[in-house]
Amino acid sequence: EAPILILDEPFTGGLDPSAIMALRRVLQHLTDKGEATVVRRLNRAKQTVPLGDLGVTIPSMLEEVQEALFNRARDFREAHTVRLDSLEVLVKFFDTSIGFAVTPWCGRAEDERVVKDRTKGATTRVILGPAGGAAQPCAICGQPATVEVAWGKAY
Repeated sequence: EAPILILDEPFTGGLDPSAIMALRRVLQHLTDKGEATVVRRLNRAKQTVPLGDLGVTIPSMLEEVQEALFNRARDFREAHTVRLDSLEVLVKFFDTSIGFAVTPWCGRAEDERVVKDRTKGATTRVILGPAGGAAQPCAICGQPATVEVAWGKAY
């Protein structure tokens, strides 16, 4: 059987051309068939690749892996983000769910401390921009909101 390469989905680097060439030389010594079997760890899909094609095939497969990871993370974020309008609902969300909660916010540091205490750790993750709508109240204290913010909690 040909040597097996496992493409690890969490792989975040990249194989530079010299690394690919070194890998090709090693595999050339390991097989008389002149091919390797590449396996994706996430779905166990196998593909037999001629050694001469590894320099093109592996970078292409790694790009596909990175794109799949990005899409999976984006889909998770979108499926686990809600818009809320009160502190009580925000507290309940973080007690029962995972993800992000977007609320109008006035920007007061005291409000952030209140949210962190009441939710047992949720903090602002990103300020998304100006609050939509005229005179929209802050979900935490009721004062006029100036921005929308995404709250999140480390688990």
